[in-house]
Amino acid sequence: MRKTLFFGGIMALALVAGTARAELKVTLTIDGDVTEMIAVLQQLQLLGLGVSAPEEEDPLKMRLESVYGQEEAENETAPASAPEPVLALTRPVATPKKTSPGGTLVLSVAVIDERRAVDTLSATVIGTGLAFDLFDNGTHGDETPADGVWTASFVIPPDTPVGEYEVNFIAYDGAGNPLTAPTPEGSRSAVTVSTKVTIAAPKAPEPPVGPKKKPKPVPAPNNNK
Repeated sequence: MRKTLFFGGIMALALVAGTARAELKVTLTIDGDVTEMIAVLQQLQLLGLGVSAPEEEDPLKMRLESVYGQEEAENETAPASAPEPVLALTRPVATPKKTSPGGTLVLSVAVIDERRAVDTLSATVIGTGLAFDLFDNGTHGDETPADGVWTASFVIPPDTPVGEYEVNFIAYDGAGNPLTAPTPEGSRSAVTVSTKVTIAAPKAPEPPVGPKKKPKPVPAPNNNK
């Protein structure tokens, strides 16, 4: 933190010749760092300025006044602010990792929400048009309410194209706005996390397996003919 040290009112009463007396008035203002100003003050003191001489030794009398100015606002260091409460989505899971149209898919994600800002959490299977809300209230496949793990369980529609898809989780506030959190670079980004899931073609049904037919016995040859 810097302070500006102003040296003002360097007043001098000039030399007196005989009975005639002349007055010299000098005002000096110096701006700079405190340490620099102290060095200047010390030099002035070495020159004998700013030290009152005894009255009987008064061919020259000078008085130095120094005061500290106000702190320079533009150079003040802002106090460190308290860290922002953590808000993050972690451990995204798709169970099973590979399913097929008509199969059940369970999605879950752990939420760290120190500021209690998350109102809604949704998952989107990118490229399929599938989007689902997750819950932490013991319903929709959620095992334990209010444990910080949000879950959604749903059936893959039969007409869903096969392929590998990214599942994106994103958190929203009560007004439906995506929540954001600070990044290491100093900016802010949406609170989101993702995982992958594969939707494969269902296996062709195997033909039913019936009881094996016993071979017909071969009649023994008739040798009496």
